[in-house]
Amino acid sequence: MNEGLSDYAEFITLGNIPVDHLAYFFAFHSVNLEEWGSGDVHTLENYGAAFLYMLYLHENFGGVRIISDIPVSYTHLRAHETVLDLVCRL
Repeated sequence: MNEGLSDYAEFITLGNIPVDHLAYFFAFHSVNLEEWGSGDVHTLENYGAAFLYMLYLHENFGGVRIISDIPVSYTHLRAHETVLDLVCRL
């Protein structure tokens, strides 16, 4: 979920479509969302599958509102933190 949400956030905020992730998913499409593949090819394939799942939820169950109901771990948010985009610390 976390990785799908990362690509989805870029799609919603910047309009970026993760073309490389989708290309690998469509080329191999042998992954499921319950197991994260290993190796470079399978990792990109997993990112594509996760993004498409987020897009499916967005299009079929309420847009950004449904996505905002999915919990994301604080540790994962901190892993993507930058100086310009700080994660709130309590």
